[in-house]
Amino acid sequence: MSLHKRCTREEFVAKCQRAAELGFDVLAVPDHLWMPSPFPATLLAAEASDKVKVGTFVLNSGFWNGSILAREIATAQLMTGGRFELGLGAGYVEAEYQQAGIPFPSRSGRVENLRRAIEVARSDESTPGALPKPPLLVAGRRDRTLRLAARYADIVGLSVLADEPGTLRAITAEELDDRVAKVRAGAGSRFASLELNLMIHHVHPTENRAAAAEDLKAIAPAMSGEQRLEAPAGLIGTTAQMAEILRERRQRWGVTYISVHEQYMEALAPVIAEVK
Repeated sequence: MSLHKRCTREEFVAKCQRAAELGFDVLAVPDHLWMPSPFPATLLAAEASDKVKVGTFVLNSGFWNGSILAREIATAQLMTGGRFELGLGAGYVEAEYQQAGIPFPSRSGRVENLRRAIEVARSDESTPGALPKPPLLVAGRRDRTLRLAARYADIVGLSVLADEPGTLRAITAEELDDRVAKVRAGAGSRFASLELNLMIHHVHPTENRAAAAEDLKAIAPAMSGEQRLEAPAGLIGTTAQMAEILRERRQRWGVTYISVHEQYMEALAPVIAEVK
């Protein structure tokens, strides 16, 4: 589950404990300037519950100096007792770079930043004493990012969004077929050992799936109603239907790791129980 809302310590701890009670396995923090700082929040999440793994989903590689990042990785793994999971991405929000006073790189420059961050994550600098290096999740949507993930990551985060001028849109199930095929090709013999992750951006418990599909129109304006129901960005239906959809996605794409934004924590909880 992605924890992204700023709140008090007490509210954050209660939210983490509730997520653990509901059956979530990983509590992760994004890396955006308007959200909680990822490493302190990750450590507090680990303190709040000893039942879950914690991590970043995902760090903007362009924000992090190599040696500083290595220190943070090693410290997080040590302070969580080996429950830390490192998520990396290339970054995409130009306004955040401007706010931070950092030049906004080209697409190739952002991919290069990600490549360097992956090298840091795999280096001896990031080794936390006797503990192993944390699992590495690399998430992205473009071909070069997916190739890096396929080659180096333990977990590949398959973005279900695509860039449009000034916004993001949901992709179709067929577009995700293409992304998974590219990961498979890039990973070669490694593919069987990779874990595939999807971030769900909309969970809607309902008995009227067709009507609820309209809620995805804002990020899927060009899709038909049926395409929206199949779009991997959403999860719509009764508890039993949503559980079956997740099983179908596992069968179709090999996805075994589902992430969701914190506002959908309660909505997804019955589905977790049904799937487990």
